[in-house]
Amino acid sequence: MPRDRSANGRAEICACTIIARNYLPAARVLATSFMAHNPGGRFFVLVLDDPMGEIDPAHEPFEVLALADLDIERSDLDEMAAAYSVMEFATAVKPWLLAALLRRGFGSVLYIDPDIQVFHSLEDLAAGAKEHGIVLTPHVTAPMPRDGKMTSETSILASGIYNLGFVGVGQGALGFLDFWMERLRRECYVDPGNMRFVDQRWVDFVPGIFDCFITRDPGYNVAYWNLDHRELTVNAGSYQVDGRPLKFFHFSGYSPDQPHLLSKHQSKNPRILLSERPAVRQICDEYGDLLAANGFGVDDQAPYGLGVMANGVPLDLTVRLLYRRWLDEADEGEGPYPTNPFDPEGANDLVARLNRPPGVPGDPGQLSVYQATLFGLRADLRALIHDPQGADRARFFDWLQHEAARGGVHPLLAQPPLPAETAGTRAQGAHTG
Repeated sequence: MPRDRSANGRAEICACTIIARNYLPAARVLATSFMAHNPGGRFFVLVLDDPMGEIDPAHEPFEVLALADLDIERSDLDEMAAAYSVMEFATAVKPWLLAALLRRGFGSVLYIDPDIQVFHSLEDLAAGAKEHGIVLTPHVTAPMPRDGKMTSETSILASGIYNLGFVGVGQGALGFLDFWMERLRRECYVDPGNMRFVDQRWVDFVPGIFDCFITRDPGYNVAYWNLDHRELTVNAGSYQVDGRPLKFFHFSGYSPDQPHLLSKHQSKNPRILLSERPAVRQICDEYGDLLAANGFGVDDQAPYGLGVMANGVPLDLTVRLLYRRWLDEADEGEGPYPTNPFDPEGANDLVARLNRPPGVPGDPGQLSVYQATLFGLRADLRALIHDPQGADRARFFDWLQHEAARGGVHPLLAQPPLPAETAGTRAQGAHTG
């Protein structure tokens, strides 16, 4: 039987989030606020990049999970971590985390983004997930103004109708989680031009395929994208939205380093100005103080532990795009799978593959596949250098050396390509400590 009662007989609400180590301050605020309003509940934090277990659960307001706690092959996780940015990876593993917690016997599980603060019991959401299988919150619950300000209907269409900073699932959602896993394993990218925005666009299919409940309670998932039609006020020391209790506020894009700005995502021509919304300004200031009290400025400085290969070469955007391409080609039987960059030998082999020319090996005019891809991605570079394989070749490699000196490109990827049979030798010189 699913376990959904605590020892005192109260509904045992299970909630979770996913972070890299630099989001520890936010996770602490979230977990503390959740437990304050949901006593007897359980809160789990999946930490993506703490393989040595440096985060001590005894000193945190949450229970710690690692990638090893998910029911997914380590090789699949390594491929996803190599192909995805930190945001993409954190959203990609969400269905595996939810499934892992459901398998522990909870009647329902609530996923909550780490940049959220809870202000009320979430028992209604937990009960809804248990009854309906899936609970979603739309980005907006009223028509958006067409005033040219941020955020716009176009932005919502690009990112998805439902905000997956929250999702509730029950035991009846396992089919949905399988559907989600299959797509997020390879297609959890930020690529609006190809109608992809991490995990969110896939959930646009959910109401047409699966049983679900869509809550339009204005107190849930209040954020910059819906404050144009939700009035946040303070009444007797408590926050309300349209006269009803605030359940949770989503501080997406907010930073104490820019306390005048509600969200970096609406920095150009913002619709919601803190100077015009005193209650919103107050809640942001209070949240900033809580982040500072929970380690912001110190614990948020940890570098992403899955952003560098085992040999010290960064998994930058160019590397990730090529890695994705090679995964897709291998899935279609059109080439070998890329090697594991988190394994020392695999990292050196991957650098060797990045350093090979895309055409005939040994052609002195060619760039490496990494360099050719980088050049194609950089419109600013193409405006300065028109013929990197011909008349501008020397200028291009001067630029690469300058980028390597300032840390923009790793030195192992900045040299003219070697013939295929010797490219691996260069990679052996990579730092492996």
